Amino acid sequence: MDCEFCKKIWNSKEEYKNQFESTWEEDNAIVMENGKPSLYVPCDDWYYAKTVMQINYCPNCGAKLANKKVL
Repeated sequence: MDCEFCKKIWNSKEEYKNQFESTWEEDNAIVMENGKPSLYVPCDDWYYAKTVMQINYCPNCGAKLANKKVL
């Protein structure tokens, strides 16, 4: 079962970020990084800024992401 969070997987972090005028509008998103689904977590901390972590399952609903269509 899919949820609203994993229904849209972005081709890249940059593609996701480009839809906003300000970084303050960004939220967590699933993006492709090096051909693998990753969790993008916007953070304005200088050390952890814009963290991307590889994930295999949606952190919201638990759906496996490997076979999902990238939009």
